[in-house]
Amino acid sequence: MDAVTRREWAFFALLAAAGALLAWLRPEKAIDFRVYFENARHYFGSGAAMYGPKSGTGWTGGIYRYPPIFLDLFRPLAALPLAVGAALWAAGKGVTGGWLAIRMRQRWGLRSVAAFWPGLLLVAAYFIQELRYGNAQFYIVAMVVAAFLVGEERPGWGGFWLGWAAALKVWPLFFFPCLVLRRRNRMAGAACASGAAWTLLPALWRGWRAQTALLGQWLAQERSIAARNARLGAFWYPGQSLHDVMARYLMRVDYARLPDPNYPQVAWLHWTAAGVEHAWLVAAVALTAAMFYWLWRARGVEDGVVAFLFCALMVLEPHVHRLVLETLLWPALWLAAEWQHGRLPRAAQAGYWLAVGAAVLEPLAPGSARQRILQAYGTDFWLVVLPLAAVTGWAAWRRHGGALRGTADGQAQVTAAH
Repeated sequence: MDAVTRREWAFFALLAAAGALLAWLRPEKAIDFRVYFENARHYFGSGAAMYGPKSGTGWTGGIYRYPPIFLDLFRPLAALPLAVGAALWAAGKGVTGGWLAIRMRQRWGLRSVAAFWPGLLLVAAYFIQELRYGNAQFYIVAMVVAAFLVGEERPGWGGFWLGWAAALKVWPLFFFPCLVLRRRNRMAGAACASGAAWTLLPALWRGWRAQTALLGQWLAQERSIAARNARLGAFWYPGQSLHDVMARYLMRVDYARLPDPNYPQVAWLHWTAAGVEHAWLVAAVALTAAMFYWLWRARGVEDGVVAFLFCALMVLEPHVHRLVLETLLWPALWLAAEWQHGRLPRAAQAGYWLAVGAAVLEPLAPGSARQRILQAYGTDFWLVVLPLAAVTGWAAWRRHGGALRGTADGQAQVTAAH
């Protein structure tokens, strides 16, 4: 390990210790961690239900929503005092984030993690919010990023990490068909096998019938929540995805029936909830089809394509809480590396700096009323997610344009020869 890497590890160890200390002092702030903690204690300790309103947390918003395997893996932390478990949970994120940052700067030929500073600023606010809540999102993001870091040289291991992530949370499934279209079939096959194995693994100690019953309860709960959100036109929070932004702009959201009724109405139009759902479905299908066609036509393996896919996921996922935008870690750091190497055109730099500036400045807006206005109008979606999607898509397209043109020219020459 060289001197630079040792200093980097020391820095991230300090951050991990600071996060652990804050979580230990104020564990009640880690509201998402408490959901996992209380549900695990009630389920494994007293036989309470794993899913539904009687799952054991005893407070509003405490419904456990992950697949059964997540709670099984979380059980050791639930055996500890709340403050200790929350501290270890937070410290693990600091160590994991440090490993990812060091591996990514080595992959992209930077001398120090400090060169990532624009990208780190971009994701910092989202990561801090996620760290405060004690959510599991960062660990899932880390597993998906690790899958792509090792997937080229070791597709089996890449598929293992991606499949494990998909067994813990649904959204990594987005990458499975993308891998097939990118002709990375070994990694896609390993991901499918890993996901199925992790999903069914608890049957070894719980029994096949009990495990399948829990999976059925989980699916029924998620369908019920999705149906309720479709009727209301929104989740309990103002999401930053295409779906949620469309809902707030195209219909009146019944905030009075949601936990926080103080968000302002946008409602440029007054569509029905069913009309918004149909419009979003058409837009999502069209965008997905265009993305799949582009992936199928592109040649080679390009980290810019992976960056674009992370951005596309944030656009197409139905509901995106603000803290979930830490999923943009790969595109944020990849664009920082491209900028440091002088490979980012000026127009792309403008879009990137717009996203960085918006992500940094939005949390600084004073007052809860202003924050609610920014979130209701979808500031993160318009000024962070869309610019990053456009910049990564354009940068990746420039890399593949030569290959596509070369393929077309070669086909034309063969046709002329015949």
